Amino acid sequence: MDSDTKYSDTRLFALVAQGDEWAFRQVFDLYRAKLYFFVLHIVSQEAAAEELVQDIFLRLWTSRHTLENVANPDSYLFVMAKNRSLDHIQQLAKERRMKEELAGRNGFGENTTEEELDLNESKRLIEAAINELPPQQARVFRLSKEQGLKRHEIAAQLNISENTVKNHLAEAIRFIKSYLQQHGDIALLFFIWCTC
Repeated sequence: MDSDTKYSDTRLFALVAQGDEWAFRQVFDLYRAKLYFFVLHIVSQEAAAEELVQDIFLRLWTSRHTLENVANPDSYLFVMAKNRSLDHIQQLAKERRMKEELAGRNGFGENTTEEELDLNESKRLIEAAINELPPQQARVFRLSKEQGLKRHEIAAQLNISENTVKNHLAEAIRFIKSYLQQHGDIALLFFIWCTC
């Protein structure tokens, strides 16, 4: 990549950091296809690759205030893409292990309908527990566990310290585990798997 392109990408990132939607569109147009094929090479599924690339750009926009001092946008985006792809593969492996664990604990191995019902019930109970959290704790928990943001990203987005994020997460997990202990061990097992 020549120096003019590097400068222009850096400038675009600086503009995106200021909330410039035109600049964001330029970055999207420049990198969407390259990131898609890079991610596809890792995850080997077209639909998953498309979804992950969309997620990468969504995260780029929601954390845009951190982009102003990025020295190498190309490297930044491809590291993001690699991390999201590896997270996706890890998540799929966790889901597979969880299904196997639930099947083994409940003896319904081939009964995927019953298995899915139990997973859905577990998710419903976890959602109910999250809704009981104080608003800021719930926000931190969702950003971490549902959107996959790192502590420093959450801290920046909510304008709080990383230590506060850490404390909110610990309190949220403690409360949800306690809540789920009252609703059977499958829901608790599912939650422990989701938060590990």
